[in-house]
Amino acid sequence: AGGRVLLVEDEMSILKFTARMFQKHGFQVHTTAMNGLEGLEMMNRNIYVAVFTDINMPVMDGFECVRRFRDWENESEERRSLRGGRQFVCAVTANAGPQGDRDRALRTGLMDAFVAKPAKIMDLVAMARRSAEDTLGHSNGN
Repeated sequence: AGGRVLLVEDEMSILKFTARMFQKHGFQVHTTAMNGLEGLEMMNRNIYVAVFTDINMPVMDGFECVRRFRDWENESEERRSLRGGRQFVCAVTANAGPQGDRDRALRTGLMDAFVAKPAKIMDLVAMARRSAEDTLGHSNGN
């Protein structure tokens, strides 16, 4: 099994398709996060091999979601002892041009990776697999 993945996406068709593809490749998927606030609540309660978040969403955008999560993650000693101390988060967005979300994601250091929409599912699966391998290495003390 690939482990648990969280998808934070407000477009239901993208969410359902991406979830099916991850499940087809052996991952468990939580599909209920349709905005940044729901994503934040799920990230605070669970540990995932990878989180993939849209940026432009209602209620709370992906940057604010991950910023708040990183603040909580940094304050949580228990959380730091898991997964080598940092949850893998990848931004997935259509606004990838100059001065767009990609530059902001890299500049802020909140995101571990960035993918422009339309995302190739195998790129996302490969990231999740690498993150899962890193997680296993940390949990085994390697």
